[in-house]
Amino acid sequence: MSRSSKPKNCKNCGLCCTWEVEIYPEDKDDIPKEMTERIKTSLEELRIMRLRPGTNVCIALDLKTKKCTIHNKKPTSCKEFEIGGHDCLLAREHDSIKIYNEIGTKNGRNS
Repeated sequence: MSRSSKPKNCKNCGLCCTWEVEIYPEDKDDIPKEMTERIKTSLEELRIMRLRPGTNVCIALDLKTKKCTIHNKKPTSCKEFEIGGHDCLLAREHDSIKIYNEIGTKNGRNS
């Protein structure tokens, strides 16, 4: 997909869910704890969304529908991810599409 063909929706994509998602303090009560994990950096301790084991895909993404299972309470950083924005286009342009399709196939998603 070229930068000139800006996507208008997320239908059949889900690539924004292949990025590490930080849980902001204001989100902590909305996100089920079993879907998050704590990581320590040299400066601070963060809470992030868990990834599906062995993948770079968020645990909240339904691989069959490619929709977020916690959409109504999704993290602020997900709400800020603009359809057709810079990060969206980067995800679509890079090898993420190939990686995502391979992961989906391994996890029972039909092409």
